[in-house]
Amino acid sequence: MNNIQTEFITEAIKKNQVVRFAKFGDGEYACCLGQQGQNCDGDVYFPELSNALKEAFIILAQTPNTYLGEWREKMPHEFYANLFFTRTGKDPEVIPWADYHLLLRSSHQHDVEDFRRAHEKHMYNFVEAIRNSPRKKIYVCNQQNARLCQVFEAEHIEIPENCWVLKYQEVFEQILKACTPLFRRSLFKSSHCRPCSSCAYCNMP
Repeated sequence: MNNIQTEFITEAIKKNQVVRFAKFGDGEYACCLGQQGQNCDGDVYFPELSNALKEAFIILAQTPNTYLGEWREKMPHEFYANLFFTRTGKDPEVIPWADYHLLLRSSHQHDVEDFRRAHEKHMYNFVEAIRNSPRKKIYVCNQQNARLCQVFEAEHIEIPENCWVLKYQEVFEQILKACTPLFRRSLFKSSHCRPCSSCAYCNMP
């Protein structure tokens, strides 16, 4: 696993370098396995999303300056390692894994810890780096989280509370429109409904 910390992402932003961070957690894992049900945000699992997530993982795992937040359990680790080797023939050791909780946990179960971490110096520096970046900021989130756009001084692209995969193409076209023609000069962040976020990251030029 890459031993990168929040400060690594902060410095990349300050230096105007391209860096991507996408999480592959228990929900993505369950969907990739073809399980029925939904994740904690109410995103329903179905075959098309499962296939899209597996494809996104393979693409992102081979994309420069990209780090993947790993759900730290043995079975998901082995699943993604086998998937990567089967699809690419490459050693899974090259997968750019990083700490799943590299940024805030962003879960009601961790409100106290999130509040504490949000007041630590490295998190302040992270937010400040985004605010001061000369790049255009785009925040893809539901209405509940839209208040954070003011914090990041970002343009808001709204997604449904859950299952934004049902409007994936519509939302993705909005993202492209907001970025064009400044792909390399835009900061793109997504929160909630994460399975589709991973797909969107891998489809960005």
